[in-house]
Formats: sequence, structure tokens, C-alpha cells
Amino acid sequence: MAKQPKRTPKKRKLEREREQAAANRKRARINREFKDRLFKMLFGRAENKQNALELYNALNGTNYADVEDLEFVTLEDAVYMGIKNDVAFIIDGTVNLYEQQSTFNPNMPYRFFQYGSEIFENLTDNDDDFCEYSDLLQKLPMACCVCFFIGSKNQPDRQILRLSDMYQIPGY
Repeated sequence: MAKQPKRTPKKRKLEREREQAAANRKRARINREFKDRLFKMLFGRAENKQNALELYNALNGTNYADVEDLEFVTLEDAVYMGIKNDVAFIIDGTVNLYEQQSTFNPNMPYRFFQYGSEIFENLTDNDDDFCEYSDLLQKLPMACCVCFFIGSKNQPDRQILRLSDMYQIPGY
């Protein structure tokens, strides 16, 4: 039988820390999935369109009343794409992307960029009048991206995260 290498206190501590980190990730994943499903259920299902409309009105100071003004364009869980978002809908010519996060993520602008790209591709593929190779400017709906942070770490009530803040600029 081969002799096992001696575990130093430092190695034991590192192993405990790794085990604790793995347990924390597992707990966080379960918690996030539950909260994520609840947000999608409340605001992303056709039978709860009224909730999405009321949330939109509350955020934008509007008073739309007809749920038929709202059209869901949420990305479904497609394995080949590898991305999905919480809630997305079009109202008044604007694509609204809503995400709920229990952990602050400064990379949300990039994720919204990914979601928006896929949603715009879906919209333009289904629009016979849209031609990306046209010599005329093709109009797209404006996008409004909102992330609801419900975590326990303090964050400002409102903050603007920009995709351009993520760019690496040579020489800076």
C-alpha cells in the first residue's frame, strides 16, 4: 500500500476553505434559482401579463391598461444558444429586458448585450421588411435594460452600468 503524503495544517485549511466555497456555491445556486423562477413566474408568463404591465408602468410613470399592448419576447431556454433571460417584452416600440439578481454583477451590461443581440436577431428574422444589407437605414426598437438587485449587500438604490465601461482602452 502506497504511503499517503502528510497533510500539513496549511493544506488542511485550504481543503476546508475549498469545501466551504463549494457548499456556499451550491446554496447560492439553489437560492438564486428559486428567486429567479419566482420573478419569471410573476412577470414573465402570459397569464401574468398584467403584472408585467404594472411593473412597466411603475418604472416608467406610464398608465398603460391594455395587456394586449405588451408582447413577450423572452429568450426561451435553448440549449444550443446557452443563454436565456428572465423577462423581455415589447411595449410602445421599446424592447424591455428585466433581470432579477440576488448577487451584484457589474457585468450585467454585457449580459444585456448578449440577450438584446439574440432578441433583435429573432425580431428581424421574423420581419420581412427588415434588410440588414439595405442602403437605407433600418430602424430597430429602442432597448431598455433593468436589473433588479435583491441581494443583501448594500448597493445604491439606482445605478447606471454601461457596456462602454467594460472596454479595454489601449494606453489607459
